[in-house]
Amino acid sequence: MLDYTVVRAKNAKNINEIGIFKVENGKAKELKHIIDAYLKEKQDAYRAMDYFPEEVEKIDFATVKIFGNYVIYSFLNEADTEAFYKAIENELTK
Repeated sequence: MLDYTVVRAKNAKNINEIGIFKVENGKAKELKHIIDAYLKEKQDAYRAMDYFPEEVEKIDFATVKIFGNYVIYSFLNEADTEAFYKAIENELTK
């Protein structure tokens, strides 16, 4: 991994989280597999705890995507997920 940033909500009642990872050429799929497992683990844990039911939508929309040498994940609601990835796509096409 060349670089990364993970951002989590400061409020313990909010599960918003994003991660942006820059990897070497050819390593994105490998990291995506690892992050998919991380998201599944967090989804299972949040569902098992029935933790803050208002945050369930974010669990359902947990997403991981590859953009070239970047692997990006998010725990956001549907609207924020769409806006987040749209903003990334816009930045990468400049």
